Amino acid sequence: MQSIVDTVSLPLFYNQLAALDSVVHDGFRFEPVKRPADLSRQNVVPLLGEEFAPAGRFYPVVFSSGDRPVPIAVMGLDTGENRFVDAQTGAFPRGLYVPAYVRRYPWLLAHRPGDGELILCFDPSSGVVRAGGKGGYPLFADGGPSPALSRIIAFCHTFEAAAARTENLVRHLMELDLLKDAALDIRTEMLAHAPAYAGFRIVDGARLLDLAPARLRDMAHDGTLQWIHDHLKSLDLMETLYGKRRGRRPARIARALRSAVRIANVA
Repeated sequence: MQSIVDTVSLPLFYNQLAALDSVVHDGFRFEPVKRPADLSRQNVVPLLGEEFAPAGRFYPVVFSSGDRPVPIAVMGLDTGENRFVDAQTGAFPRGLYVPAYVRRYPWLLAHRPGDGELILCFDPSSGVVRAGGKGGYPLFADGGPSPALSRIIAFCHTFEAAAARTENLVRHLMELDLLKDAALDIRTEMLAHAPAYAGFRIVDGARLLDLAPARLRDMAHDGTLQWIHDHLKSLDLMETLYGKRRGRRPARIARALRSAVRIANVA
């Protein structure tokens, strides 16, 4: 059985991290980066809870396995493949949703050793930040962040706040034992059993319905129930993703995706 998810080790795409410093990087400029260099070889990308709905229109949204599950958009069933981005440029087709994790690169907020203050860092290997020259945008102006850099900082803070809400979602799902290991069991007219894909988790709909009404009301009130709905709805896209792998739509997938996933539950 092949695993859809090997390991989602954060920070994905980042090869190095350097703290941005107004003294060290005074006079430096930066170029907008289109996409991480190895995006075309990454078959899963982390997602925020708020992204389940827009991302779920294009990609199956599942959770990684392990002790600390992470919500992810599945962009390919096989390790090292991304069926959505251009293999040469890493660009997404126009109109396709681009996850915030991808849009944030090469920037990242990290806790400074000692006082724990959040500071803006970047991946020097991206080649985005450079000393002087023309073109691009200045990092600093008039002794402070430039308007362009201020927008980056604001985006990163927004990302961190959304990431905290997403971590709360996962923690609640774990506490309620709502995540179950699953495998995609694909059946076609040509093959009784095509290769099975595992290494991911989904919300157990049956256990969800068994929750006390008061708990479900709380989850509906704080938006958790909507996120779960968006996640479960996106699972239907596994069939489309398998069609991309085959270069065509499969003849049949064990009646429907949810039936296939349910049949292939991992004990």
